[in-house]
Amino acid sequence: MLKFFRKYQKIFFAIVIFFIVISFAFFGSNAAVTNIKIDKDKKISKAIDGSTIYLSEIEMLSYFMKTDITDAYNQTNNAINLFNDGVIRKDILGSSIFKVLVEKYFDQIKPFLENNFDKIKNFKTYTHKYDSAISVKNLWSKYSPEILEKLIKVQSYNEVSVDYVNNLAQLYIEEARFPTNTLRNLLYFEENSKKNIQKDLRLYNENLTLFNNHGFTDWFGNDTLNLISQFVLNVAKKAKTENYSISYEEVISDISKNLKSALKEKDRGNFKEYYIRQLQILNLNEKLAHKTWKNVLLFRKYLKDVTNSIIVDNLTLNEMSKFASLKANITEYELPSEFQFKSFNEMIQFEMYLKATCNDNNLFSFKDLAEIETNYPQLVYKTYDLEVKETNLDKACLKIKIQDMYNWQLENENFKLITKNFPNIKYQTKKEDKVNELENLNLYLRDKIDDFSRKEIIKTSKNLIDIALNDDISKQISINIKSKNTKLPINIKKADEFLEKLEKTNKIENYSEDNNNYYQVSILKKHPEKKLITFKESLDEKIIDNILQKYLKENYENIKKKYSKFKNSDGSYKDFKNVKDMVAEIVFEESLNNLKSLPYIKDKSLNSLAKYRMYDFVNKNLNLLKEDKNNQINTDLQFKLHSNNKKIQRTEELSSFEKQIFSQKEKTFSDILVNDNGSITFYYLNNISEEIISNDKFDESKSKLNDEATKILISNFVKELKDKDLIVIPLRN
Repeated sequence: MLKFFRKYQKIFFAIVIFFIVISFAFFGSNAAVTNIKIDKDKKISKAIDGSTIYLSEIEMLSYFMKTDITDAYNQTNNAINLFNDGVIRKDILGSSIFKVLVEKYFDQIKPFLENNFDKIKNFKTYTHKYDSAISVKNLWSKYSPEILEKLIKVQSYNEVSVDYVNNLAQLYIEEARFPTNTLRNLLYFEENSKKNIQKDLRLYNENLTLFNNHGFTDWFGNDTLNLISQFVLNVAKKAKTENYSISYEEVISDISKNLKSALKEKDRGNFKEYYIRQLQILNLNEKLAHKTWKNVLLFRKYLKDVTNSIIVDNLTLNEMSKFASLKANITEYELPSEFQFKSFNEMIQFEMYLKATCNDNNLFSFKDLAEIETNYPQLVYKTYDLEVKETNLDKACLKIKIQDMYNWQLENENFKLITKNFPNIKYQTKKEDKVNELENLNLYLRDKIDDFSRKEIIKTSKNLIDIALNDDISKQISINIKSKNTKLPINIKKADEFLEKLEKTNKIENYSEDNNNYYQVSILKKHPEKKLITFKESLDEKIIDNILQKYLKENYENIKKKYSKFKNSDGSYKDFKNVKDMVAEIVFEESLNNLKSLPYIKDKSLNSLAKYRMYDFVNKNLNLLKEDKNNQINTDLQFKLHSNNKKIQRTEELSSFEKQIFSQKEKTFSDILVNDNGSITFYYLNNISEEIISNDKFDESKSKLNDEATKILISNFVKELKDKDLIVIPLRN
C-alpha cells in the first residue's frame, strides 16, 4: 500500500491542491466577501459649484489643517503636520474670515465652547511652589504682555458669546508666539539663578500650554475645525469654476518649502528622508497629501486675487479725505464716575452720604467734623504712615537647610509624628531603616513630607520667621485709620484690635492671626488732622451701603405701621429686604419730589430720576463756565467736574450729540447731555481744524477700506453658504 502511495504521490498532491483551490474559491472567498462590510463614503452636502462634498474630503482636510509647524515648537502633539505652514492661524483666525464664520454659525459651534468655558474661566497658570516670583504670568508680563492681556480679557467673560470666541482666537494666535519650550527654559533659568531655593519637581513635567490644550480642537472643537474645512473647500471649488488651477509641481513645491522651513539647518541635507518620514507620521501617501493641500492653495490664490481686485481708487479716497480731515478740538466736562447714577439704589447711597455729612443735604455746606464723627465714626479718619514687612510660612521654611530638615526627620519623636500624619510610612527605629523608608517614597509624597517637616520645625524655631521678616524688603504705606471698621491693606482681619496695640507700642513684630502670614509693622508718622472720607471712598469700602441699610431698617420699624402696603395678607409685616426700595422712596421722598417737579424730566420712573440727580449741579457749573471758562462752583474737591481735552475726527463713529459739534460755533459751549449710563456731560468747542493726511495715513485708510470691502465680500459668500445649507455641522450625529 505504501509503495502504491509513493508511486502515485505526485498525482495525489495535484488532486488535493486542485480541490483546495476550488473549495477556497467557491466557499472561502465567498464567505470572506459576505463578511466584509464596505463603508461607502458619505455624501455630506452640495458645494457652491453644485458638486458633491464627501465626508472623506472634509475629514482629510480637517486632519491636514488641525496641526501646523507652530505646534512643533509647543510640543502639543506627536503627529504634527510640518507640511502645513499655518493655514488656520494665518488665513482664517488672522483675518476677518473667522469672525464672519463664528457670527453665522455660532449656535452650531457653541456647545463645545460652553462645555470648555468653566475650564478656561478657572484656569491658573504655573507658579513655582517655593517662590511665587517664578511664574508664567511674570514671564509673560516681561516678554509677551499681549498674552497676559488677552488671557485676562478672555477670563473676564461670564458666558460664551461671539465676542468671547473672537478674543479666544486672538489668544490662541498670541500664545504660539511664545513657545512652551522657551517658557520652560526661562523658568528653569530663573529657578537655577536663585540660591537656597528648593527645586519644584512639577516644573519638569507640568503642562505649560494654556488651559492644558493640545491643539486647535482642544481650543475650539471638531465642529469649528470642520466648519473651517467646509468653507475652504467651497472657496476652492468656487476658484475652479473661475478657471483657477494649481499644478502638481506647485503643490509639492509648496509643502516641501513648508517642511524645509520647519527643519533645522543641519537636517535639511537629509530632506528626502524627512519628507518620507513626515508622510509616514501623517499616514498619507504623496498623492493624497497633494490632493488635500491643493484645495488650500486654490483657496489662498482665489482670496488673494479677489482681495487685490477690491482696490478703492485714489480719487474716491481724496474726496473722502476732505470730509475726514475735519477734526474738532473740544474740552469735555463730566461728572466724576461715582456721581453718575444709573439706578435708584446708587442715588440713595448718595442721599445717605449727604444726610450724614452735609447740612440740609446741601452739597456746599458740610457739618462740623466732630458732629459727623459722633454719629458716623466710620466716615472720619486720620492718616498713619507705616513701614511694613511681611512673610509667610513657605518663605520662612526656605531658611531651613536641607540637611537640618533631614536630621530632624530622623529623630525618633519626629519620625513618629511623620508616620502619624502619613499612614503610608512605616515607623522605624533604626536610622538606616528610616533613611531607606524615606528614600523609597515617590517624589510627590516625599515633597509633601518635606513641606510638613519644615512647618513643624518652624513651630519650635520662631527665630526663622524673624529672620525671614528681617530679610524682607520693607514697604511704606499710608492708611486711613477710622474710629470704627478700618480696613488694612494687609491680611489682618481684626484691624481695630491690631491698631489699638500699634497705638500703644508704635511697633509690632512677628504678628500673625492665622499662623501662616506674619507682619512687622512700625509707625513712621501720625498725621494729626482728621478728615472726612469722600463719597467714592465710602462706596469702595462699602461703608455708606452699610450705613444706608441700617438707616432704612430703623426707619422701617418706625413707619411700617402707617402704611398698609407693608403688611402681608395674614396681618404680619413683610421682610425688610422685600420692601427696601419702598422704604427708601418714603425716607427720601423730598429729593424724589424735587426731581419729579423738573420740567425736562419726561420719564418719572425711579431709575430715570436717578440719572438726573446731579443735573442742576452740572447746569450751575455750565452757567459759571460760560461767564468765565476757568470758573467752577467753589465746593468740595470731590464734586469738581472733570475736564478733558479731546480731538473728534469726522471719520470716527460719532453719536448724534457729537455730530452737532461740527455745526457749532467755535468758542461756545454745547447743551447738556444726560446719557443712559448716568453720565452728564457738555463740551466747549475750542476750534475746528483741517488735518493734512500723510501718505502713511492715506495708505492706512486705503488698507482699512480694502479690509472692510473684503470682509463684506466674505460675509456675502458665507451668507450664501448659510442660506443654501451648504455647510453641515455637526458632520456626525
